Amino acid sequence: ALWAWSERPSPGLLLACGLTVGGAFASKFTSFWLLPILVALLIVLFTMRTPLPLRPWSRQVDAPAAPLARRAAGLVLWASCVALLAFLVVALTYAGAGIGSYLVGLARGLRHSGVGHSAYLMGKYSEDGWWYYFLYAYLIKTPLGTLLIVAASLLSLALWRRIRLKDELFLWTPIALVVLITCLWKVNIGLRHLLPIYPFLYLAAGRLVTPIRAGSSGAGRRWRAPLAAGFVVACLGWNVIEAARIAPYHLAYFNELVGGPANGHLHLLDSNLDWGQSSKALRRYVEAENLPLIYCAYSGNADPWYYGVRYQYAPGSGNLDNAKQRPVRVPDGLPREVLAVSAMVLHSVHFTDTEVWAPLRRQKPIAMPGYSFLVYDITRNAEAHAYIAALYLSFGMDDLADYEAHRTLRLDPKNPVALAVLDKLKENIARPDFPGG
Repeated sequence: ALWAWSERPSPGLLLACGLTVGGAFASKFTSFWLLPILVALLIVLFTMRTPLPLRPWSRQVDAPAAPLARRAAGLVLWASCVALLAFLVVALTYAGAGIGSYLVGLARGLRHSGVGHSAYLMGKYSEDGWWYYFLYAYLIKTPLGTLLIVAASLLSLALWRRIRLKDELFLWTPIALVVLITCLWKVNIGLRHLLPIYPFLYLAAGRLVTPIRAGSSGAGRRWRAPLAAGFVVACLGWNVIEAARIAPYHLAYFNELVGGPANGHLHLLDSNLDWGQSSKALRRYVEAENLPLIYCAYSGNADPWYYGVRYQYAPGSGNLDNAKQRPVRVPDGLPREVLAVSAMVLHSVHFTDTEVWAPLRRQKPIAMPGYSFLVYDITRNAEAHAYIAALYLSFGMDDLADYEAHRTLRLDPKNPVALAVLDKLKENIARPDFPGG
């Protein structure tokens, strides 16, 4: 909208600028990244002496040689009008009274950004993140066909002569600033925060079809049209195949640079991989395998139980307090016993001890429903049951620890871990938790 207004100033385009900025601010707090982007683009217009009106709602523009102070005043007035319109949109969106809640949410978001967030990257853990996190996420979660098209569009900057500097700055300035902001940001939880650059990258990639539309003249340019057409079609076709292969689990997509989605959890977690969609995939898996009851360690809010998965709770993270209280136990005698662990739990991102489920990382899962659940066969595996019993004990779940320890001893009467768990439980009973006990 700002680019269009700078090309042909009009009241309608000024209104469009204000409404779109206000709509962005009202819908997502990270849209405040628009502020430095807009400032940078206004500086571009100012320094390039683009003919602009003193009054932003006017269609009459000043001459390029207008005094700098006059040009600056016009841009400041434009910014003031857009800010006022944006504020009105936010205020109307939250019906006036809700503006207080909006400001509280904004303050919390800023505080969260300053404090940081538990993050995972290639086996490493951090509360402050890594400057290259989003760049790496972009490289491994963007289809290779798209990466090739974007790379070709960058190369074309040096080959295509019909380039306007202003247009290129309007394309690449937002990309550069969003990348810079994310490199400095402490909240490393998902590629979604880098999504604003994709529309600009796609616009820049449109340069590749210029020779197709313009035709070719001269021996030196005759190859451009068919080569560009074939390249773009091949890359887009590759993307279509990739989209079909990952469907319907597009959120868990990782490209071939890391071996595809099955290896994604080794590189990135959180919203790069799972926002609850895999709970349905787990239900389909247990139904297909005829598993009436399983063990499940889950991290998140989309409790698989509510999607039809009956399970005995195993230590996970997230808002699953109800799951801890369910009196569900896997009985003896089932033909198969499986443990489903979500990738966030497997890598213990939200645990104080990042080695909670470390032994499983050395095991190969028998299935990966939705690519974010890893399923392990623990049928008649005394060591696995003993480890789960010890985990229950360490998390203060004495009833489950006792149950699982006895299950272990029925498989291996001399299992030292199970015996140690039961001894510890006896100590807990003999030492009441009240003064004077």
